[in-house]
Amino acid sequence: MKKAQLPPGRMAHIRRTTALYNMVPNLTWTILHLAPVTVFCFTWMRPLWVYVLLVAALLVALLPAIVYRKMQLGAEVAVYKRIGIMWVRRFSQDGDIINRLLRKRFPGYKVIHEPAGVRRYILRANMNERFHCGLFAFMTGIMVFAVVQAHYIWALVIAINNVLYNLYPMFLQQYNRIRLREISHHREGFDMFMRKERIGLY
Repeated sequence: MKKAQLPPGRMAHIRRTTALYNMVPNLTWTILHLAPVTVFCFTWMRPLWVYVLLVAALLVALLPAIVYRKMQLGAEVAVYKRIGIMWVRRFSQDGDIINRLLRKRFPGYKVIHEPAGVRRYILRANMNERFHCGLFAFMTGIMVFAVVQAHYIWALVIAINNVLYNLYPMFLQQYNRIRLREISHHREGFDMFMRKERIGLY
């Protein structure tokens, strides 16, 4: 039996609320981790170097999909769980805390309500991975500059922020895609949709 579809107005309300809830961890993590990099760039670097690194970051973000497939950490979720990705997911957008709050407000809430939502979810995961990969390259360049200029404390702070704000979120997007593929096998209509649309790890 087909599940009853939510009215369009109700779905729009849920989507707006979800976006609002997700804004909190996004803004919190962005301010917390990008503030040190911004201060360092304005204090110690010439604008030219910053522009060069930004161009390099953009090129990294625009690399072909095959390159990103090669950068996949693993093919199974167990690999990601071993490096602590579940802790990161707890505090991220569409993560455990956000989903728990949304389910209190909207009982039965799911991140993906229908098979067609799979495409949107995976495209967003791919975009997020590219964003964090490009920013990872940018912040790595800043860190190297700091080391060369003997700003070792700055280099350490930027390195820690780079791992937490970029490297782990990249792994989180990879984990999410693999997890979605696994879940789709147990949800009616999802597995067929993924095969039909040829949506996989990338």
